[in-house]
Amino acid sequence: QEAVEAEKVEAGAGDKEAAPDDGEKDAEAPSYDELKIPENFEINADQYATFKEKLGAEGVSADTAQALLDMHIEALQGAADTWSDTVKEWGEQIKADKEFGGRHLESTRTKAAEAIEKFGSPALRDYFDQSGIGNHPELVKAFARVGDVLAEATTEPAGGQSADPLAALYPSMNQ
Repeated sequence: QEAVEAEKVEAGAGDKEAAPDDGEKDAEAPSYDELKIPENFEINADQYATFKEKLGAEGVSADTAQALLDMHIEALQGAADTWSDTVKEWGEQIKADKEFGGRHLESTRTKAAEAIEKFGSPALRDYFDQSGIGNHPELVKAFARVGDVLAEATTEPAGGQSADPLAALYPSMNQ
């Protein structure tokens, strides 16, 4: 067994001697400045710099780097296309819904928007719009139902009574 370990040590020592030093490795490092990114594709500069650093650390050729970048971009675009299709499908589902869509669609949207305005924020509205999640049928239905409750709460009760619950409990309060 000692002979086997000695052979491994000798083999490892020979590899270290044959390995280029850091100066030689840097001189032979490929340039990734010519990698092609589609014009319509936005890339995070910090992540891209890290990607290129890792490629260089591994000694990846420029051709292989381009192939890896192309695969990554294709995967990201595929995911974005899938999300876009999902958002469109949700929009079609709410339009086709018997209770909230069709001829009710405009009032559904109005009630949902009122609920978001009342209980949400401009940042929430922006998130719903930018992410597409605002098209999710269950989210639209939930906010439309909240909008219904808001509309009922602001409607003047029959008989001329005040809609203010405190005034109903304490009628002499405003006298």
